[in-house]
Amino acid sequence: MALRTAVDRLAQWIAPFEVSSLYRSKAHTPRPQPPFLNAVLVGSTGLSPEALLTVAKALEWSAGRRRGERHGPRVLDIDLLVFGDLQRSFPELTLPHAALCHRRFFLEPLAEVAPHLPLPPDGETPREALARLVTSSDHDGWVERMEPPGWHC
Repeated sequence: MALRTAVDRLAQWIAPFEVSSLYRSKAHTPRPQPPFLNAVLVGSTGLSPEALLTVAKALEWSAGRRRGERHGPRVLDIDLLVFGDLQRSFPELTLPHAALCHRRFFLEPLAEVAPHLPLPPDGETPREALARLVTSSDHDGWVERMEPPGWHC
């Protein structure tokens, strides 16, 4: 499984870390696709955000992902959601992730492993953001927990 391999390899760069349960969610793409599998890894690293993004893209490549059609099928997609309290906006990297507080498939696993993490720019926590999102009609549909924490071991 590409996710399990990615977590194992990220352990070289991020430690200590905690991984959420494995979730399945509706694919939010213009093209019909099967459901996506999602997980969140939270930890510490000595790498810069740009260096960590380079590691993530190398892991995607080694899993067989090739850039092509925007929103097309992909074997592995690694997103950096937050990096401490950094706020940046570059073509290749926006921190926090621009869609973080609008995507249930990000917030469910993040709220599981880091429910009280203050998210930039206003310090809202994943748990608060998830509650707000779920009570609004402006969220991205269903998210189903597939495997409990420890699925990657």
